[in-house]
Amino acid sequence: SYGSTAGAPPAGGDGGGDGDPMFRPGVWWRTALAVRSLFHPVVRKRERMRRQTEEALEASAAGGEGMDEGDNAAAAGTDETEDLMPDVTDAINRFKPVVLAALARDADAYDSAAPGRVDDDRLLLAGEVSILSVAGTSLGGAGADDDGVLLAAGLERLMDCGVVSGLAVATWALGEHSPTEGGGGGGGTPPVRPDWWRLCSSAVRNVLTGACEQADAARGGSDLGGGIGMIVDSSAGGGGDDPSEAAAARLEESLGAAAPMIRYAVERSCQIISSSTGDGGGKIPHVDADVAEGTKRLVSAVLYHFRSVVIGEGGALTMQNVLTGFAAEGMDGEKLASACRAAAGACRGRRGSRLLEGVASSIERLM
Repeated sequence: SYGSTAGAPPAGGDGGGDGDPMFRPGVWWRTALAVRSLFHPVVRKRERMRRQTEEALEASAAGGEGMDEGDNAAAAGTDETEDLMPDVTDAINRFKPVVLAALARDADAYDSAAPGRVDDDRLLLAGEVSILSVAGTSLGGAGADDDGVLLAAGLERLMDCGVVSGLAVATWALGEHSPTEGGGGGGGTPPVRPDWWRLCSSAVRNVLTGACEQADAARGGSDLGGGIGMIVDSSAGGGGDDPSEAAAARLEESLGAAAPMIRYAVERSCQIISSSTGDGGGKIPHVDADVAEGTKRLVSAVLYHFRSVVIGEGGALTMQNVLTGFAAEGMDGEKLASACRAAAGACRGRRGSRLLEGVASSIERLM
């Protein structure tokens, strides 16, 4: 319950972060408490499983038979039918107002204390990244305890409920504005998640699905207020809506929603590789190689999502229409490849430059 995690702002300042003060964890302390409370059952169960495993191993090492599954569950007071995934996804929907209220309080507090004008969109992004940081630790665990399936389901629900945006997912997954970025004993290595491109891919698909639904709703009905929709019969005029116009509306809405996130992911990936300090050891840093390969896979996944979600099977759109739309949004293959090559020119080492050149060539071939 929320009463189990009451508290005050963390002592000792803002808790790190990079040069942008609005992304510091201490700014979003109410939001963090709310999200930790929301996902506390997951953390509690993970700790219980870890403790049970240690006890079973100790009993086995002592020559005993250990506890069977029934004794283990009874000792822990658990229900063997417990399934956290539906419980977590349902809880996100029910506690969404609490999380958003905490987010609004933290944002208002920062806005009131800030010396100058605050960019509201960026402030909201910072709050969403703080939500994802806590969710990632609570749902995903760490190291051997990492639960990618539960984390992916939780992020999907957070996006479905409108708690976080796809751009926030990309920002968090690629480690920007993390408390450990740029120093603090980590050697300046950005804390990029190993599954970052999969999380970004899932976010792109979620954004495209929502954009298409919004475009279809805008053409298929009118809002009477209060969430009441009126279905408009367009067949009376003979022939109904033009499928080409409907498809074009879906594409336009999808491009507008997904373009900032896709562009950011590619540019951020280039920034990570170009700022890498590793070139003297004869090996490509693991983070650089992971980011370079992930960028190629993400671009491939983006094209697949546009083909399956936006184009569909109607035949009114083709992939060429999508690529033309990319160009209009300034994110066609040529422009993205140019961004990669510009970053390659600023690289601190030859290996990073070669990696970025390979990414640029792959993007040009794909798009």
